[in-house]
Amino acid sequence: MNRSFRRIVAAFLLCWGGSASAQHLDVKVSTSAGPVAGSAIQLDVYGNLSWYLANAGGLPIEHATGRRIFPANFTDPAGGPYSTDNPGFQSFAGQFVPNEELHFRAQGILRYLAVGATDWVAAPAGGVRLFGAIPEDIVFDYVFNGTRQAEYEFYEAGTLFSGTGISGPVTAPIGAASSFGSMHYHLDWDLEGASAQAAKGAYLLTMSVFSTAMAGGAPKYLESEPFHVLFRNGITDQQFGAAMQTLTLPASPAPEPSTWAMLAGGFLLTGWAARRRLRS
Repeated sequence: MNRSFRRIVAAFLLCWGGSASAQHLDVKVSTSAGPVAGSAIQLDVYGNLSWYLANAGGLPIEHATGRRIFPANFTDPAGGPYSTDNPGFQSFAGQFVPNEELHFRAQGILRYLAVGATDWVAAPAGGVRLFGAIPEDIVFDYVFNGTRQAEYEFYEAGTLFSGTGISGPVTAPIGAASSFGSMHYHLDWDLEGASAQAAKGAYLLTMSVFSTAMAGGAPKYLESEPFHVLFRNGITDQQFGAAMQTLTLPASPAPEPSTWAMLAGGFLLTGWAARRRLRS
């Protein structure tokens, strides 16, 4: 099935919801007080954490910001060496009202960490493209009325996270809640560009999720906190674990100015004492 057809199907599935089993660490979406106005959209990891606990220095949470990290691999599952449909997005029964939609919001820039490095930098030319669903009203008009072609093609091209920012749709649908108020969707992610594909290491992007449901003329739910997706590109488990640790473990603290002063004073005194010994 080609991508365009899959995306048309995904758009129509917005009113049905998904039902696949979880893979890896999916983005678990819930509402803080259930499907009522004023609830906040909350995120958690869903999947087996044992590998990450052993290799990331703890839970996959960014130490500096408290943001959750959802790992993925550009060769999992089969779909080409630079593609994946993980992480998925899912919620369980009763978290949303049937047919309420969940969307993503792309943020910031795509960052890159080379093997053995500790400093994250702007990603090489190219980037990570996320293919969200196309809004179903646009699909309907395009398919059945032959209108809104430009809007259709805009969403069809996907959202590109790059080292210079976001291009394409900043927001796009993920999916809609089923008749049980649950959902489970896996979108397509691609690593694009010869430079980005050749750069073995880890890629990190930032996004949030929100619902378009309204209550009393205002958004029904509060948008989620931002979170990260961490992709591995052609690196080993050990190298990927090291990349995660740059995010999950605290950085070695730099000495305070007073500490620097004490160190400098110590060096001066040591030098002065050594000179005295030489003279005597």
